[in-house]
Amino acid sequence: MEGDTVIDIIGRTLLRDQTVSITVESPRGNLVTVAQVMPDSDGEFKTSIKTGGPLWKEDGDYTVTAYQGRSAELETSVTVGIKGGAVIPEFGTIAVLILSISIISIIALTKTRTSIFPRI
Repeated sequence: MEGDTVIDIIGRTLLRDQTVSITVESPRGNLVTVAQVMPDSDGEFKTSIKTGGPLWKEDGDYTVTAYQGRSAELETSVTVGIKGGAVIPEFGTIAVLILSISIISIIALTKTRTSIFPRI
């Protein structure tokens, strides 16, 4: 969540009897933290990683990678924007929201103006 100091990781895996390893790398590629979690009987797992402190001072996109099995048979990554040790929203989400509001406003203003000023 935006402004939060915790990254919640929730997932599901096929290999229920092996731990899931999670690493976080800074924007410059430095290892920030490592965690392991054991999936439950349904293959679901979850853990939380607290941000902040000296290792989280770089602003930018941190890469969170979850992998499992020998030679990382199952692996996936996601980037999380961090600024000042807290999670920031993705620019794409904000841009879409602003674009949507702009389009709705233009349509509303166009309909209002045509009803106020009739064509001559």
